[in-house]
Amino acid sequence: MLRHDASALFRFVLLSSAVSAGCGGAVEGTNGSSGSTSGGASSGSTSSGSSSGSTSSSSGGGSCLTGTTAFSEDYCCPPGTSCPNLGGGGGGGGDGDAGLTCDVDCARVCAAVAPSAPSGFRDCSWSAGQLSYYCGTCGVGRVPADTEVCPLGDTVAERLARQAYYEAASVVAFERLTVILASAHAPRALVERARAAAKDESRHASLFAGLAAAHGATPRALQYQPTTQSLLELALENATEGCVRETFGALVTLHQAAHAETAEIRAAFAATAEDEAEHAALSWELRAWFDTRLGAEERARVQDAHLEALAAARRDALSSPDAPGRALGLPSPARALRMLDTLMGAMALAA
Repeated sequence: MLRHDASALFRFVLLSSAVSAGCGGAVEGTNGSSGSTSGGASSGSTSSGSSSGSTSSSSGGGSCLTGTTAFSEDYCCPPGTSCPNLGGGGGGGGDGDAGLTCDVDCARVCAAVAPSAPSGFRDCSWSAGQLSYYCGTCGVGRVPADTEVCPLGDTVAERLARQAYYEAASVVAFERLTVILASAHAPRALVERARAAAKDESRHASLFAGLAAAHGATPRALQYQPTTQSLLELALENATEGCVRETFGALVTLHQAAHAETAEIRAAFAATAEDEAEHAALSWELRAWFDTRLGAEERARVQDAHLEALAAARRDALSSPDAPGRALGLPSPARALRMLDTLMGAMALAA
């Protein structure tokens, strides 16, 4: 997908999903009392809190907790029982490095590490003795898997502070991406766009930190574990965090730029819109480049991860936003699901 097409595509998808959802002549996302999509600034979209996170994620404050934790036998599905939220990972039914062989029940993981997350989506996976979990209504955005969870918060101010936190996490994700792309001799244009994206996300983090402060909240310092990713790991992260969560996060924030309750918050989302549409386009172009560097089995793993992330995003879309989420302009479940399905169909055609 060409970069200059990204914003137009996202605007088209948002309007198309509004019409197909039965909004008729009062199409959300156009100029009106709910606010202009661009507010005279930019149009397109952004990822939120997760970088949008939503999901990664963390979109505008979606009800989600994500992070990593060590294995525990308490997370195993009891022998002879059927658990509906089984995790997946590199050990087939456990992790040899952790000395554990069992089916991991993601519901048990979430109950232990994220008891405040609302019921709904539960997902987890494991590698080298570490469980990565997604609990609640996960946001969408490019967030490193080793990022410390930022609590959801109960107010608009706390959600804005959380948004700033995950925007800062996206800086780390793009900085890592830049280093590995350069070491793998990726095309210079891709390296430079990843580097520019890190600068964009730093600017977004400052924007939302200032907005949170104006509402009486201070973002917590970013917490994450330094790590070095392989090309395959980066491709997997790009397929899930970039091509699904960040891409949908860009569209969600375009919705927020039109539907957040105050002009100040709408303007903040609109100010990041063009950047995030470009980041989504970059994710899909990176997906094509990774395919040229990976073997057949690795490409199959990337595709499976992409489909799993897409299924997770569809489940996330079914959760209704709470009052702070509605104040931040998050879409209703029916609208979110229509947006996601319309967007992914358009991206598949444009890629």
